[in-house]
Amino acid sequence: MTTRRMQFVTALKRVALASVLLVLLNNDVHRVTARAQDTVTITFTCCQYTPPNVFIKVGDTVTWVGGFFGFFLHPLVSDDGLWPTHFTGETFSYTFLNAGSYRFHCANHGGFGGIGMSGVVQVSGSSRVYLPFVTAAHTTIPPVP
Repeated sequence: MTTRRMQFVTALKRVALASVLLVLLNNDVHRVTARAQDTVTITFTCCQYTPPNVFIKVGDTVTWVGGFFGFFLHPLVSDDGLWPTHFTGETFSYTFLNAGSYRFHCANHGGFGGIGMSGVVQVSGSSRVYLPFVTAAHTTIPPVP
């Protein structure tokens, strides 16, 4: 290999390594946390949620279990508009990605702001969701000479 070609390959390796390091140091890259995400279940019948208030961490999921079934039973409404009103089936899940207090209610038996059949999901922790950092088993970064 010629000297000029070796210099080019070395420079290319350095640019590749610098690119990888920039990605790893970027604030938008998240690493795995030690805590696994949890799922909390809220059940409902006429006319209450059990439990009505839950406390979770960022990245956890809440699953509502009961009969939504259109305007006849318990359509699930997010006071903040996080999800469209849920009218069908018997389960609905939502993963909360930011800390905060999120109210929900039944369209038929509750109302905005905690009236009637309603509840609150309290989400604590960092507002940043930490997702697994995936690497391929055979991916290696070549050493820089």
